[in-house]
Amino acid sequence: LKSAVKNNDYRNIEYYFDDSITHKNVKCLKLIFMENNWYVAVATEKEKLIFLRISFIKAVNYCDKNSYQSSKVHKYNDFLKTFQNSLTRFGEPKQTAHIMASAEIAKYFKPNMKKFLSSQKFIKENPDKSIEFTLEYTHPLEILPFIKKWLPDLIIISPKKLKEEYLQKLKIMIEKQI
Repeated sequence: LKSAVKNNDYRNIEYYFDDSITHKNVKCLKLIFMENNWYVAVATEKEKLIFLRISFIKAVNYCDKNSYQSSKVHKYNDFLKTFQNSLTRFGEPKQTAHIMASAEIAKYFKPNMKKFLSSQKFIKENPDKSIEFTLEYTHPLEILPFIKKWLPDLIIISPKKLKEEYLQKLKIMIEKQI
């Protein structure tokens, strides 16, 4: 994979997550360490960018195509500069979530603190010392695990659909615990 990325090569990658699949003629774009795992970012024949977790790769094989020109992957390189995590979806429109952090954890979300996600934007501090901020996302799973990690101190203000999905997941989690 290192060689394929370095030389702008195509590869066939046998991958097993839930089922076995062979990604044929993928452009190997970049090796990335995120969320305590190594991934390879590849562009598929259908022009989708996906992250393949290295530990789920069963084999990497040469294919019929040799190498691609760097100029053919600019759109992917731009995305790879701005994605937030392995669940950020290439080519999907960004949505914005409005979040409130309780006063107990507000200090971690103030404008002078390190951002947890690259799209995080401070909005305001409320009279009760809570903080409001926004996060951009392309898929709910891109930000919901982050919000869940701060239970019960992060609250989704909007959009309503994201809040409802989150509350449904919490309800299921609580029911399984009882």
